[in-house]
Amino acid sequence: MGSNIVYIKRISIRSYLAQRGINPTTEKPGYGMYLSPLWEDTHANFKVDYNRNLWNDFGTGEGGSIIDLVARMENCSIAEAIRKLAYESGNTETILPNEQKPTAPKISRIEILSVGELEHLALVEYLRDRQIDLHRPAQFRNRPKTKRSQHSVH
Repeated sequence: MGSNIVYIKRISIRSYLAQRGINPTTEKPGYGMYLSPLWEDTHANFKVDYNRNLWNDFGTGEGGSIIDLVARMENCSIAEAIRKLAYESGNTETILPNEQKPTAPKISRIEILSVGELEHLALVEYLRDRQIDLHRPAQFRNRPKTKRSQHSVH
């Protein structure tokens, strides 16, 4: 798949924009300045580096490859942008990444070994300065666990 992504990233941003009627307002050696295709730009804040084939929108602080640009312009995922570019370039054999599937939450490796009174003097002082009752947490220490929906917020 990596070589396919490399191929897609070689698709010229300059040509991609031109095919959509978006042309530079100013051209310099190696780059062009455009009115941003991402927002109502009036001062050509969108730079396309022709040599590196990268874009940068100075108005939004965004930038990246042709894939990032298509995802942003088409309001789609990176995977969908890759599919669109592969289709438009005629590279229909491109292996495309699957959409990210939700994964099971990771189990924490943190284990509570013991519970006791707060003893660290700096922390005790910090809590006292903020008028936090040092004994209030003790009332929750050995409570049986219940469903959250049974509790009300006051």
